[in-house]
Amino acid sequence: MNIRHVSSLLIIGAMLTGATLAATGCDAGPPLVSASITPDAISPNADGVEDVAVIAYALRRPAEVSIYFIERYDETKTRHYFRDHEDRSALEYSAYFSGVVNGRILPDGDYTCAVEAVDDAGMGAVIELPFAIRGGDPVALDIVDLSVFPLTFSPNRDGVNDRVKISYRLTKDATIIVTVLNRETGERYPVDLDAKAEAGVQQHDWEGGVDLGAPPPPNGFYTVTVEARDLVGQYAVAGVPLTITNGGVPLAEIIHAEFWPESVPLGQKVAVTITVRNTGNVAIRTQGPASGYTYKNNENFNTVGYFESPGCFRVAVDFEGNTISRVYPYRWAVSKRTDLAPGDWDYLQPGEEVTITGYIEFAEPPPQGASDAPYFWVGLEHEHVGHVNDRMYPTQITFGF
Repeated sequence: MNIRHVSSLLIIGAMLTGATLAATGCDAGPPLVSASITPDAISPNADGVEDVAVIAYALRRPAEVSIYFIERYDETKTRHYFRDHEDRSALEYSAYFSGVVNGRILPDGDYTCAVEAVDDAGMGAVIELPFAIRGGDPVALDIVDLSVFPLTFSPNRDGVNDRVKISYRLTKDATIIVTVLNRETGERYPVDLDAKAEAGVQQHDWEGGVDLGAPPPPNGFYTVTVEARDLVGQYAVAGVPLTITNGGVPLAEIIHAEFWPESVPLGQKVAVTITVRNTGNVAIRTQGPASGYTYKNNENFNTVGYFESPGCFRVAVDFEGNTISRVYPYRWAVSKRTDLAPGDWDYLQPGEEVTITGYIEFAEPPPQGASDAPYFWVGLEHEHVGHVNDRMYPTQITFGF
């Protein structure tokens, strides 16, 4: 064997043995090598001067680490945990401490900062460091009197419990996050994210997304959650229950309409037949007058006592040269019921179809200068929301006065 080659192997073996011994030597001793806190006194009041301390520590092997504070003169030795038995690898660490423990700033005073590490074999070590808090923000951050109304919410744009009002009071300025949590699936739905809020009463109006045409959260049990964080780092969380039922995007359409006759003498009626289908997955609310009702041509839904109701669906008729000051002045319920008095409601269920017949009696001639052969058309009104179908089946009708 070549002597030079043997010498090389001996040298490499010696190096490996030395490295192994060195590694074994470095791993001996307690898991916590060192710890420090800088500065040793802070004034957590968001003025930008000594608001935060840096806690630095090093581990020689993996360990479970706790960092806690004990008030110097507290005879009970209550521990205020900043890090509570958290697993860490053998590295150097820096943790930033703003005086906040469990969402609250510790009161001004003298403390001991303890950094404790315990390895898998149960060997542990604690390094205690003097620490003080001076001039901390005296105002605690709280979310007070959180409530929602109504407690049962049906986001379907039918005008009944379509929106939920979330109200609470903040004790100080904060950044807030408001979400609705599905208690079964864990999915969160945003109400307001990362909004700046001043101290005082806060309110949020939530409709579940249906105003944007999006499907609302599924029916079920939820928690409305408000999270708040101030400039100092204090935080607060509060929640209240909410039930969602009958949610959905209302969808309906006119599938056929017809006017007759197309020539009418004074004192006679024009009839209109309109067929509507609920094409959505939620019932749509409607109100009278019922199918078969006759309007005089100088009347409208308001003058006969069937006032607009936000969220209601009604079929309607308008015409060229309308001077009644109401868009679609003649309206009828999307319902098979014939007994709908003012204030009564009915519902057209998903997939259901209904045909309505309405009449307009021409008790007086059109205004002077108006056409003797105006166009009439039909529409589907979602009251206080918009025209679902507009200006459909236009038909010219001639009047003989």
